[in-house]
Order: sequence, then C-alpha cells, then structure tokens
Amino acid sequence: FKASQHDRAAVVYVGANDGFLHGFRALDGKEVVAYAPGNLFSSGVSDGYHRLTDPNFNHNNLYVDGTPFVSDAYIASTNGGSESWRTVLVGPQGGGGRGLFALDVTNPDSSSFREGNAANIVMWEFTNSDDAHLGYTQARPTIALLNNGRWAAIFGNGYGNAGSGKAELFILYLDGGLDGKWSEGWDNDYFRITTGSGSPKYPNGLWTPAVIDLDGDHIADRVYAGSWWGQMWAFDLSSKYPKDWKVAHKGKPLFTAKDK
Repeated sequence: FKASQHDRAAVVYVGANDGFLHGFRALDGKEVVAYAPGNLFSSGVSDGYHRLTDPNFNHNNLYVDGTPFVSDAYIASTNGGSESWRTVLVGPQGGGGRGLFALDVTNPDSSSFREGNAANIVMWEFTNSDDAHLGYTQARPTIALLNNGRWAAIFGNGYGNAGSGKAELFILYLDGGLDGKWSEGWDNDYFRITTGSGSPKYPNGLWTPAVIDLDGDHIADRVYAGSWWGQMWAFDLSSKYPKDWKVAHKGKPLFTAKDK
C-alpha cells in the first residue's frame, strides 16, 4: 500500500473557524476538499453556522478548531465494505464543539473529492449526542492498532463533559460508526476508560494522549495523558482482551502537580 501511494498528491489538511476542515494541494495551494461537520448545523437563527452570516459577527466563535490526525489503517471504510489499507483523517472540533469526524482521504484526486462521492469519503461523526461524557474535543486524537486486532482513534474526553465530569480516555474503533450508530462496549463500536477523577460539580477532563508501543510490534500497549486537574495518567492496553484494559499504576495518577 505504501508503495502504491508513493506518487499520491500531497495534501495539507487544516481545521478553520469558518466551520470547515480544508484540504489544500501542496503542489499549488489549490483547495481540493472542504468538510463541514453536521453537528455544527443548527436551525436557530443565532446558532451554529448562522453566526457566520450575522452582520455583527465578532469573529470570536470557534468551529472546526482542532488539529486533525492522519494515518494509514487496515479497515473497512464504508458500511458493508471490505477491509483494505486506507488513509484515514480524524478531525477534532477543539473549542468549537463536542465532536470528531473521520474521513477517508486515500485518494485525494479531483475525481474522488466530489460531493457526489461524499458517502465514500465521510466515514462517521461522533459527538456528545452519542455520549454525554465527551466534552470539547481539544485533545488531538491518535490512530493506532490495538492488541485485539482493531484500529481505533484514541483521545481524551476534554473539558465540559455533561456526563460523569470525570477525566476519561475514549477509544473509538475506526469501523465502529460506519452504520451511523454508536454502541458502547468493549467489543462494540467504542468504549471509555475512566480515571475516576472528577465529578459533575467539580469536573475534570483528559487531554491529548501519547500512545506507546512497548515491544516494537507496532501495536499500542500504553497510553499517557494529562488531565485538567494537573494529573498524569497511564492506561494499560497490553492485553489482547479489551475488558482487561485499565488505568495503570493501581488506578492512581503517576504524578499530580501542586498549586505551589
């Protein structure tokens, strides 16, 4: 797959506060794709993308305010499709919203990146409507192969979740939401590993994770991530059984920053 993509057009992908993820061809700067996440739409006159048309718009609104992550993965990228090597982009909304989206950007040529082909490009969206524990997605995701043989996007739940208020690690299988539905569970579409730190009254949140391969087999074994409360957490993903994945270090943070 890597050899076959050697001459693929280079594209720079960037989120923007005009409400789109943009893709610019590196050769000449030509825009080849623009994607607007569906959860940022609203029928309210002063909500969602309507703010962009307000004559008094103050440019303080955030939209697709996160940095995307791109990786190759061996998955099915459409509902009912067969597995193959694909290049997947997972984009967080950052301070602009509580959500992420996945796009298949394997073939960024002019004939593929068309609205008529959107069903083969847009893989899924995952928002706080799917899980209230998801806050503003200011944590940048990482795509990794896990020890159960599935590829996933791994990220912290961010700040402002309306669920438990705890700092939690999200693991979304890349092929989990292809049917437009998200079912929580170790062997379903996604799951969360909670640190137990935080509450609805005193909320915490987990940020951008560092995903580590401990034995050189290109599979994620360990995840480290900091929390809003100044804690550094480690998560053990080394088992081939997802039910055994948990907070390492006996469920305690590795380090907690002090106020002074």
